[in-house]
Amino acid sequence: MSLPLGNLKSLAKCPVCNKKYAPAVVTPLIEDDIHSTMHVSCPSCGVSSILFVSTNQWGIASIGVLTDLEGEESKKLLGKEKDIVSTDEALDAYMFFKEEAGKTRAILEKI
Repeated sequence: MSLPLGNLKSLAKCPVCNKKYAPAVVTPLIEDDIHSTMHVSCPSCGVSSILFVSTNQWGIASIGVLTDLEGEESKKLLGKEKDIVSTDEALDAYMFFKEEAGKTRAILEKI
């Protein structure tokens, strides 16, 4: 989804100081035809947000989350080059911690 910041007027201002963003402070993270995730930094107060934007037949839906990450850090963590944890890996981790409940200290000492 290629959404220039100018098309997102309701999202184009800082949630903390209410000043308008400049397009130069936007770092695209993930984009497809209907979804976009971007890192935005406010040039006025310095607060950073990660915006999740989606379009559908009713319009635009968005969620913004304040973050302490810089744009490049966000790209490393959320960008396409990041390896995604598979469902099997998540279930394996869950089962491991479920079986090892109460043994956190011993597990951490082995690391």
